[in-house]
Amino acid sequence: MKTMLSSCFGLLIVALFSISLNKKHPQDSPLEPIVVLELFTSQGCHSCPPADELLSKYGVSEQQIFPLSFHVDYWDYLGWKDPYSNAAYSKRQRNYTRWINNGVYTPQLIINGNTDAIGSRSKEVERKIQQALLKPAIAQIDFDVNKQESAELRIDYTLTIQKDIDWVLHFALTESNLSTPVKRGENGGKVLKNDHVVRGFVSKTEQLSDVFKMAYPEDMNLAHASMVAYVQDQRTGAILGASKISHGQ
Repeated sequence: MKTMLSSCFGLLIVALFSISLNKKHPQDSPLEPIVVLELFTSQGCHSCPPADELLSKYGVSEQQIFPLSFHVDYWDYLGWKDPYSNAAYSKRQRNYTRWINNGVYTPQLIINGNTDAIGSRSKEVERKIQQALLKPAIAQIDFDVNKQESAELRIDYTLTIQKDIDWVLHFALTESNLSTPVKRGENGGKVLKNDHVVRGFVSKTEQLSDVFKMAYPEDMNLAHASMVAYVQDQRTGAILGASKISHGQ
């Protein structure tokens, strides 16, 4: 069954990609605003589950909102090693201190790369999302994803951007509908639900069009996977555009 679902993912995302081609070209008219939500969280953090729950509510029906859950590793020493934690995601969070002066904490929600909020404060989060939606995107990513025979995905992308900017293009492979019985640590005894969890992350620069492969964890259920591509200004941290291909959501 898992093999069948994995094969279906490759077929379905091709169909979804064909729909994305109907979007406006950035050189023709203004693009719709987008909001990328990067939540830095941990299963070892007692204040993170409410933020995880709030993030799960976004990105289901709102086509312009792209939620991402980055599980950091610096809480792993407290007695529970988060199975989705990654030192690279902790580093990504630290990198944001170049643009956002609020330090590093969990649950920290970065909104479009240039402002943050405590991820569980729903009113503040919603207010900042609505503010971000007032500004149109200036970049568009058209991409295709196909599953390979091995535990890899083949990504073929084209980036169009309106301005001459020092950009970086990120590809985040996410998984939803995850459930983890936590046995120790601050959340010991709880069953934590997680959506939009980043399971793979690749960044590309310089080439506006390219083909590359991304490995994914063998325990990942591709039936609950999405691929989010988003462009970031390397000088300011601002997110300039985003696109997503989903399956099973």
